[in-house]
Amino acid sequence: MGGNVTFLQDVQDAYAKLAELAIVLIKKDGHEVTAASNHSHLTKILYNQWGDSKHYQEFLQPLQGIQQPTVVDNRMGLKMIVAPIQVNSDCTYYFLAGYFLEKDARAFIQEYVKEHFPDMDDLIDAIEFTEELAEVEINRKCAFVEKLVNIAETYFSSLGEQPPGIQSSQSSSFIYQHLEGIRNKDVSVTCFIEEMYHLYDEIDFIGLAIEKENAEYQVDVIHGHNSNQLRGHTFIMGEGFLGHTLAAEQFQFWQDVGRDPRVTFFKRHGIYPRSLFCVPIFQDEKVIGILFGGSTEHKIMDGFMIDQVKAHSALLSVMVTNQHLREKLHNHLMELSTFNEVFRVMITVKEIKRVLYILVDISLNILRGPFACIV
Repeated sequence: MGGNVTFLQDVQDAYAKLAELAIVLIKKDGHEVTAASNHSHLTKILYNQWGDSKHYQEFLQPLQGIQQPTVVDNRMGLKMIVAPIQVNSDCTYYFLAGYFLEKDARAFIQEYVKEHFPDMDDLIDAIEFTEELAEVEINRKCAFVEKLVNIAETYFSSLGEQPPGIQSSQSSSFIYQHLEGIRNKDVSVTCFIEEMYHLYDEIDFIGLAIEKENAEYQVDVIHGHNSNQLRGHTFIMGEGFLGHTLAAEQFQFWQDVGRDPRVTFFKRHGIYPRSLFCVPIFQDEKVIGILFGGSTEHKIMDGFMIDQVKAHSALLSVMVTNQHLREKLHNHLMELSTFNEVFRVMITVKEIKRVLYILVDISLNILRGPFACIV
């Protein structure tokens, strides 16, 4: 697959970190397409022991009928996600993502390993440090893998349906550039949307609406001829095309909306769409915005471009989620640093009153409130 593997590897690496799982892409015959991403101590042990094409093929053989990401058990009861990739209506590839434990399963699995694999003490230790997940957390990881599958299916479809050309090359370069940006922590949602606008000749306007207070969504970013007057305007769930997409939480494309009454939101502000697409943008599992755009002069007939917009919107969701996770991590690190400072001071300062002053000051910073006190 040549250069195509590089693209798939980069996307896989990004989603493996977000899902906190080791992920690998496997052909139906058991051969690896990508290198495994985000190995843990547990996955390294299992990969070294059973990570060959023969074992992969034996594992996948009874799973040929699954149609969506599915949680399955391996030979010892560890959970993993198997996600089929449909290429030309045929399941040719699978993403394997694991491993994790169900609630209260650790002791049972360790006993099984002791009985059937007595020489693998390091495996028992690795299972000890593997997280047990509740159902809601397992569903969250499945959602990440499903988004990865959507990108892979779109990419494989584009390879089969679109002849190599300038736009195809530019689109791949665009995705690779922003994957690199995610890795280097150099990403900007505003620049991402502006570059999407310049990438496709069929798009006459494109924008992003973000959730604000009182369950309203506001158009924060907009590009296109005579489109600036739409910036700052709000709508609610269910209102017009944008609100409809919020309620449906899935990609929507309308090829001819010129006479549809739901287009009034755009016409009030000087935009007269002919074709329109709307894509929900996710932060983790929550919809936090809508990417929308379309044409004003002609119907959009290019199916390849629409598929690429789907892939780009999934990448935008990764960017938003990645920024959110980095901010949370930064806040946790700041709090941890603060607590370390408190503990250091408490064992060096002898006067209790000074310790209390320090605790009040630090509490004020952690709480980010108007006041703090100790009674």
